[in-house]
Amino acid sequence: MAKREQVVAEAVEEQSVEETVRSIAQAEADYEQIMVEIQNYCQQAKDLREQAAMVIRSGRTDSQAGEEIRH
Repeated sequence: MAKREQVVAEAVEEQSVEETVRSIAQAEADYEQIMVEIQNYCQQAKDLREQAAMVIRSGRTDSQAGEEIRH
């Protein structure tokens, strides 16, 4: 009987380890996706800063600048 209980305990522990490994893998995938999203937002912010700098350098009026940025 003790051997059977040991086998069951080992199986439960192995299952727990497998679940932990799956959770870690999912967390890593989620992290990578978030990092891609952050990189995209950073690129968008950079692009907007460049657009704003171009509008400022061009000397356009506020209404012209607003129209330019919207397009």
